[in-house]
Amino acid sequence: MRSDQEYRAGNARERSWQAYLEANTYLNQGLIRTGEIKTPYEQRSTMMPSVLAACGHPEQNIPAIHIAGTSGKGTTAMMIAEILRAAGIRTGLHISPYLQVSTEKIWIDGSYIPGQAYSDLVNDLRPVFEEFRPLDLPLHGMAGVITALEAFRRARVELMVFETGVGGRYDFTNFLETMLSVITKIGYDHQHTLGRTITAIARHKAGIIKPHTPVVALAGCGIRQIRAEARTQHAPLVLVRPSRTFGRVHSSLEGTVFDYHGEHWHLPAIKLSARGPFQVENASLAIATVELLARRGYQLGADHVRQGLLRGFLPGRIEIVQTQPTVVLDGAHNPDKMVNLIRYLELGPKQKKVILCGVLATKLKRTMIDQLLRVADVIITTEPEVYAKDPFPARELARILLKKAGNGQVILCEPSPRAALELALHTIRPDDLMVVTGSLYLVGNLRSHWYPDREVLLQRTSYPVRNTVNKSDNTPPNSLCNADICQQFEEGTSIKDRFGGSGN
Repeated sequence: MRSDQEYRAGNARERSWQAYLEANTYLNQGLIRTGEIKTPYEQRSTMMPSVLAACGHPEQNIPAIHIAGTSGKGTTAMMIAEILRAAGIRTGLHISPYLQVSTEKIWIDGSYIPGQAYSDLVNDLRPVFEEFRPLDLPLHGMAGVITALEAFRRARVELMVFETGVGGRYDFTNFLETMLSVITKIGYDHQHTLGRTITAIARHKAGIIKPHTPVVALAGCGIRQIRAEARTQHAPLVLVRPSRTFGRVHSSLEGTVFDYHGEHWHLPAIKLSARGPFQVENASLAIATVELLARRGYQLGADHVRQGLLRGFLPGRIEIVQTQPTVVLDGAHNPDKMVNLIRYLELGPKQKKVILCGVLATKLKRTMIDQLLRVADVIITTEPEVYAKDPFPARELARILLKKAGNGQVILCEPSPRAALELALHTIRPDDLMVVTGSLYLVGNLRSHWYPDREVLLQRTSYPVRNTVNKSDNTPPNSLCNADICQQFEEGTSIKDRFGGSGN
């Protein structure tokens, strides 16, 4: 029998959950325009200053680290935020999109904001959003950014780390008081909006560079446009060069270790909990950014870097959520991300691989299909479920895969994500590997099988523990959260046995 205290706690949790659902329905459905927006992309952000002014300029007086790029910007942002948190700097982090609940986009000192606080923010800002509703603008995108900014203002954060939405130059986030700009790896994505060439895409990303404000960038594709913008803005440019900035990279399924060589810092044997050898680039960008902050007077050092990078990972990015059989969630939705995923999988032992894949209508690229067929024994096609975004039809994706599949490869189709997951889980054996990929939205649809949305919201973390109020536990007994992995990796303990020999 539940005590009065447990009963009251249960009621408070339910109220918080319901308040969140109501606010989120308004913000993520009520403000989304289902019809065509005729205002050109380049002009859509011109009203953002007016909306910010109507909200009392929540972006002011909070120094921002602004991050753009095609791949890695979310993880780089999280790494920077965790390093700052390790140093005791009150930090706000905004990333986009979220996987399961909108509060993931508003992270303050290691926790998502409470559901009730999110509801209060949305309700307080709602009159302003309604004032601008008649305009032919994507108000949903504006509202999400402003809600995060207002949350950071109320929380009195000292620094905020802000990831762009799409591009950078005309993005709704490009009105911050930027103290540092960071540009991660540039590749092909959002080509219908940003252009079909690397030159065009890089020009958009470089648009976050501000006059006389340092910028940290990854040397590689698009660097010519980044250099040109930095010169125009008289902005000091720090380049992370794969051939110079990091070395002695050792990657395995247990994680990655590397040496960092910056302008002033030289840090040996840096350990990462974020999986995949490509994460060295993101980590090096994060360290270079923090190195600049240290030179500007922030009390940051090697211990903070090491601690922060062990905690600096995101859910749904090569995330292992179950063992025996091993299940990996990765929202690879562009060619670069898919290559990174496949390279990581190739680090492991030879085993049957069942891949559950679904993509949005605008995201499918032929190279992604080729990469999947390199490693898959079975591919189950499905369709991500997201409001106002069309999926690529699962049956059509299956037909494309069938035409290219080799002897012995099995292609199945189940448009419903949850039914597809049940099919996949019944297909695999304890020694097999299952991967969910193709879209962060698909990962968000299915991650609740291991970590229920409600508990993510109420416990304010993507890795909730058992619900102690109602004693329910929807997490399979063999699930393993990244926090467990982080702790064991930090202690130097091998965890290969916990994955039935299949690795990290």
